Amino acid sequence: MENNCTVLIYTMNYQQYREDQTRCLATVAAKGEKRYNRANFTIEEMSKDNNITYLDIIRNKIELSLVRSINLMMPKQNDVTLDHVIDFLKHPTVIVPGSIIRVNLDPDLLNEHRCTKKHNNVMQSLKFLFNGSITPKDIVKKTIEAAVTSKISTDFVYELTSVYFKRIVQKLGENEVIRHYINNRDIIFELKGGMAAKKLFSMYSMNREKVDRIFSNSDNDCSILINPKLSNAEFNGLHYLISKIVHDQMKELVDELVFSLQDIIKSVHQDGVTVLDYKMTLLHSSVCGFTGRIKDNQSVLTYDEKRFIKVQNNEIRFLDAVCCSHHFNLLRWKLPFACIFQDNYTTVCGELLDIGIPYKDECTLEASFEERNAMVPVDWVKVNF
Repeated sequence: MENNCTVLIYTMNYQQYREDQTRCLATVAAKGEKRYNRANFTIEEMSKDNNITYLDIIRNKIELSLVRSINLMMPKQNDVTLDHVIDFLKHPTVIVPGSIIRVNLDPDLLNEHRCTKKHNNVMQSLKFLFNGSITPKDIVKKTIEAAVTSKISTDFVYELTSVYFKRIVQKLGENEVIRHYINNRDIIFELKGGMAAKKLFSMYSMNREKVDRIFSNSDNDCSILINPKLSNAEFNGLHYLISKIVHDQMKELVDELVFSLQDIIKSVHQDGVTVLDYKMTLLHSSVCGFTGRIKDNQSVLTYDEKRFIKVQNNEIRFLDAVCCSHHFNLLRWKLPFACIFQDNYTTVCGELLDIGIPYKDECTLEASFEERNAMVPVDWVKVNF
């Protein structure tokens, strides 16, 4: 006889989203104005709730203003010029299956004891955060890929990738071991990021026009959270199993996803993308995915076969400006395009779906489980077994 269970998918409530955007504003220089506007709008919406006191609103406003001041002092990436873009396109990087790239990391950023070190002032924190910087070429690539992501980030693509995330959740629920922990409330499936917040605000806010303006479309950010109070052996085994199933599913679903994206791909072929008034011709292409692991103070990227959707599984670990440890697997779908320039082309990708799976030492994980009852259930999956 077939049995089934219902698995809920959550998103942050207003207060949790405000705290998330404020934390990001305090620790990441990029998108400062966007994060400030989103956090400020959230506070405005919270002020309409009779359960929120005027003092709480004032406290949130003061905290946001202070954090914004910190963000404005952070070193920002150098402005990208058209010359930088042309130079990037002239010198493409070619990666073939089997390539292994090793990126040296600052060992100080990976030492656990630095989490407890107290900084005397804001500037020491900023110096600590930014002592490792990305290369100018990386900055140009990120600028171009941000334009591609903006082009492909439609409501249709968000809803489509949300459906695929639900299918991945369903696959996880079919595993007997994982289902045991789901039933014990030791796993949280979460829709997060600007698009999830936009959907939530659209349901409850009276100012839909302002919601659309502040929450511009972007890729789909999701998380799979594991209870950090599990034993180390349970947690690590469960983390490995979930990461493997998610990665395998993302590779298996590529061909089906590409077929569903044909209209989006045709639109990019027709319109291209424009960066600094320079219009780029893009053609959908295949690209190697990769698996990245941190080992011996190096990020080791091992590239696999080419696919028409880039599938990457990358371990990421860093300390932020307030010495909070962040450590997670980031599994991604990216839509690759060959950017044509004269007789050369280089591959750039627009982001479709991010699935973060935090490790046990992720500093925000414990709070997520302590506040899970305040999260908003927004979707569900029926699992048959």
